[in-house]
Amino acid sequence: MVHEHPSELGHRRSVRFLGWLAIVMVGFVVAEVASCIFLFHQRQQYGQLFYFDIDHYVQGLQPAQLQVHKRAAELRHIWAPDPTLGWRRTPLSTHFFQASGTTVHTDRWGARVIPNAAGPASIATYGDSFTEGLEVSDAETWQAYMAYATGTRVLNFGVSAYGPDQAVLALEANLERGIHTPIVILAMINENLNRMMNTFRLFYTYPIDDIVLGFKPIFVHTDSGFEPKSFAPDDITDIDAVRRALWAASRYDWFYQHRTERIRFPFSLGAAGFLVRHGLNPVWWPDYSVGLPRARMEYILARFYHDSHKYKFTPVFVLLPGSVAELRSRMGNDHPVFSAMAGQSKFPGLIYIDVVKELSSVHAKMLVADFTPESYIAITHPSAQGNQAIARVIRARLRDQLAALGVRK
Repeated sequence: MVHEHPSELGHRRSVRFLGWLAIVMVGFVVAEVASCIFLFHQRQQYGQLFYFDIDHYVQGLQPAQLQVHKRAAELRHIWAPDPTLGWRRTPLSTHFFQASGTTVHTDRWGARVIPNAAGPASIATYGDSFTEGLEVSDAETWQAYMAYATGTRVLNFGVSAYGPDQAVLALEANLERGIHTPIVILAMINENLNRMMNTFRLFYTYPIDDIVLGFKPIFVHTDSGFEPKSFAPDDITDIDAVRRALWAASRYDWFYQHRTERIRFPFSLGAAGFLVRHGLNPVWWPDYSVGLPRARMEYILARFYHDSHKYKFTPVFVLLPGSVAELRSRMGNDHPVFSAMAGQSKFPGLIYIDVVKELSSVHAKMLVADFTPESYIAITHPSAQGNQAIARVIRARLRDQLAALGVRK
């Protein structure tokens, strides 16, 4: 029997240990690299799930940037900060959108101009960029097509990034300053449901940054019902005040509260936690069929309905298609939330127009002969043809109301 010298045995054990250690280290490095790639990919796909660092954001704000934002109305920028609405479209402004090559002009009220529209103002419309008509010219919005067809003026108060809460508050502000029309349209797309759960634009959209210091109001539930609450600081050039306002807003923002994920070492634990919490197909928006989200939307509709009685106008709630995919998938079916929420049993006299249902139905071509889902979107918003289709659906549903006003239908 050959006996190994103790030193040789120790050497072999050391080599074996180092071999296993190298395998473990390589495996650890591979797992970390793979986990890091996974997390970065998930942040690219589901950025709304990843942490928003308020203090880091505030540190990046430049005093000159805040000064310009404060003077936005004076400088005639397209949007200006507003203590009640968060931001508003500036009166008598002009803004060119590079991506679509289109220009937005506003009148003395801040409504988008409709060239050559004449006659009395029969309709006022409120909503987001799908109401504003972001990617078409002033003469190609759905309001413009309605104005030309009816021989009246249609006021376009749509504002990019608005939620339905802001739209209703904007309507009320206009009603209080005397802007009245016999018909008022509150329009939205399905995605806008998320915005009524949001108090600061970037809490919802980050890493996309589109509205500077986009504080927005939200309807907060109190013992006496829902009340609007705003978080914008009195002086938006005061960095400390902005920081305090952001932390206050974060306590009411659903999306900030659900930004739980971070990309930091060890990445493998972060990746494992992500999979446990969200799986491979995360859902990062609230369930609007129950609880506070549904109650908040019902309140917005109820408030709109109450305004219609107080100020004597016909209330029209319009659901617009948000994408080609939505038009392809709905196939003429009712919306799972709004079909019951906006019904006549709750709001007698409110007219609910589901444009998505109408344009996704097999009968759509009977109403809009040349319409296809693929023609609806320009870049991310309705094309001129898409806006024409929207106008035709709304005009068809408002035929009796327009006839009562004595205008062309």
